[in-house]
Amino acid sequence: MINPNTPVIIGVAQIEQRITDPLLGQEPIDMMVDAVRQAAVDSGNAGLLAEVDSVRVIRGVWRYKHPAGYVAAKIGVPGVETVGSPYGGNMVQSVVNQSALDILRGDKSLIVITGAENGNSQAKARKAGVELTVTETNGDYSRMIGQEEPMSAEAEQARGLRQPIQFYPMFE
Repeated sequence: MINPNTPVIIGVAQIEQRITDPLLGQEPIDMMVDAVRQAAVDSGNAGLLAEVDSVRVIRGVWRYKHPAGYVAAKIGVPGVETVGSPYGGNMVQSVVNQSALDILRGDKSLIVITGAENGNSQAKARKAGVELTVTETNGDYSRMIGQEEPMSAEAEQARGLRQPIQFYPMFE
């Protein structure tokens, strides 16, 4: 017999935004909300959003303080647990793994995991010399998954090696 708390992914969605005018693009937080709503439709039961008991956001290159709270409010579950993660390429898998464990233990039953970037719009805005809108998000996460860790050692940082794009050429 299958454990009734077996974690199952029930809906997925991806939004890709390629625009020519950066001021016409959505900011990441609104893309997160749209992706969550589309994933709910993909599940076959958009009404399930009312049963969400945790909203988890993967940290991106943006300035939002509490995007999970914003997403939770926009999908109609403002009082649920909100979880964030530090920035890092392994955080998506860490959040998925912890979410599966939380469901398996029976601590949570329906978790939303989301994240978004608008690097294309940001690059075009820099080139055009315009500032993109950033929605203020107040509050604090209920908890964090993962810890903020330096992505490079002090010796690497002293030589300007901070981002993966700066390391990969050395591997090749």
